[in-house]
Amino acid sequence: MKLRILLIIQVIFSLSVFSQNLVPNASFEKYDSTYSLIGPYYFNQSFGAYYDWDDIYTGDFYYVDNYWLFDDLDDNAYDSLSQFYNSDSCHLCVPNNYYGYRTPRTGNGYSGIRVYSGSDNHTYKEYIKVPLSQTLEDGVTYKLSFHTCPSDSSPQFINSIGLYLSEFEQFNNFFFTTNTPQILPNSTISNSSIWTEIQGLYKANGNEQHLTIGNFDCQTIFSNPEYNIGSASSYYYIEDVSVFEYSRKSDTTLCSGDTLLLSPEIQENAICNWQNGSNATELAVHQAGTYWLEQSYYWPETSSTVLKYDTFIVNYIPSLTQIEFGADTSLCIGDELTLNRTNINASHEWSNGSNNDNYMVSQEETVWLKEFNECESVSDTINIKYIEKLTLDLGEDISFCYSDTVNLNPTINSTNNNYNWSTGETTRFIKTSEEGIYWLEVQNECEAVIDSIRLSVVSPLSLELGNDTTLCYQEHLNLYIDNSENINIQWQDGSTTNKYRVTKEGTYNVTISNVCEQLTDSITVKKIPRIEDFTLGQDIILCDEDSINISIEITNNEFAHFDWQDQSNDRHYLIDDVGIYWLNVSTICESQTDTLIVKYNCNCELYVPNSFSPNNDGIN
Repeated sequence: MKLRILLIIQVIFSLSVFSQNLVPNASFEKYDSTYSLIGPYYFNQSFGAYYDWDDIYTGDFYYVDNYWLFDDLDDNAYDSLSQFYNSDSCHLCVPNNYYGYRTPRTGNGYSGIRVYSGSDNHTYKEYIKVPLSQTLEDGVTYKLSFHTCPSDSSPQFINSIGLYLSEFEQFNNFFFTTNTPQILPNSTISNSSIWTEIQGLYKANGNEQHLTIGNFDCQTIFSNPEYNIGSASSYYYIEDVSVFEYSRKSDTTLCSGDTLLLSPEIQENAICNWQNGSNATELAVHQAGTYWLEQSYYWPETSSTVLKYDTFIVNYIPSLTQIEFGADTSLCIGDELTLNRTNINASHEWSNGSNNDNYMVSQEETVWLKEFNECESVSDTINIKYIEKLTLDLGEDISFCYSDTVNLNPTINSTNNNYNWSTGETTRFIKTSEEGIYWLEVQNECEAVIDSIRLSVVSPLSLELGNDTTLCYQEHLNLYIDNSENINIQWQDGSTTNKYRVTKEGTYNVTISNVCEQLTDSITVKKIPRIEDFTLGQDIILCDEDSINISIEITNNEFAHFDWQDQSNDRHYLIDDVGIYWLNVSTICESQTDTLIVKYNCNCELYVPNSFSPNNDGIN
């Protein structure tokens, strides 16, 4: 008999499997992204976005970056809401929202309800509800659980937030004044920095198919009067709701930490002897093992002592190991990251809904994993970003002025890098006043890129047209500007060539410039005209005591120089004696000479003009 009992229990245990959570959308992750708020009480309508769930009065829908919920509101409606709630934040976002700061326990969302309000004679309370995925079975034990946390703004805390299972869906909070929830907390839930699990075992009646969560003490009144007025309220967040089948045949498989009271049927007047030496009629079991009981009692029909043996095998489901994905991480383009399960014997679900043993990350995303059994659940979330491919550009080559400093400011598409310049500097930006080729290498944890740039100094300008000068009438002057540095040239007549031919007298100026400076110079050029032809006239016969005053007029040439035979230099010459007279008129460009012979003859009368016309026009 003992062997048969052992085999039966072992067979039962060997067939046990992990059960399914009967609560749909248990972590409040699934919602209708096309849902629109219906006025005028916009915030009180948000709970309708959840799939499967409904509320009594006005539960709230919280999710990461929940701004989209208000996209369809016009500015006047949104401004009035912001003023009413005295807040410019995202009222229904995660983790920051109107009631305070709360990160999800798992995934990206959770719900929230007001569990107490001073209005309506302290009877106003909010509830959330959901139909189970299947009706509970009669006689089967289920483990019920949900996690809750008071908001930062809650002035008072309660110990009456619980979970209620019913056959029919409930539509108002007055139902709960006469009904007791299946699970309640053991003490007041007051820690707003952690999620607290409320859980317990429940043996089903066989008709339960609706679940409701809320405050089941509908007469809540706080001792402090200021918390009992209409504007006062206490607010709790709700997360991770579960109903698991716990045991069908016996309570011989327990969760870690649970206690099983073995209370077998005891024969009247029997003496009990447990395997540990205890003689009690019951035995509290705290760990897995094989437990046996020997009962000895007097059997009057045989007038003898009879021994009866019973054996119990108790198994414990081990605690789940906490999932540790580690800190959020960044990957290089093309890299992949494999995330693995932690608890192989637990049920699990990845953020994409899959049940694979591992998860391959090949793009930026937030990944979470939930692992659970009928006793508990664990989860972890990791954010994976990809490091953008490095780009570096030092720009085009630069020419700069000899007195300037150049700032080398590369264009780089990221900031958390290592920098190595050809100068040995390791900062992102450098300054220099030296020409040359500069290169920069930029490196991050994925790759290194390099670029170079040439810096050239623009030489100082030099301009010298020379001193003012005088040219002969037939000469010209070539002015030249060195244009090897590609400078800008502007002459006084608008021409821009680097060569300029001067053929006329005048003042000539030029301006040259580049990106750094501008210089101007000028030169005045005069031209010596051609000496006009002249003559001293015909030879002269001079009478006694006569004299002749000769005047040479050359009016078009201020540069002309006069040299007479006696080395005088005047334009006028008095002849009072016979002889040979000559005159040389010259410039630096040319010279002309004429000769006059004067003879003496008293017998002649001679008329000699006292002046000559050099060009024979009859005008002196």
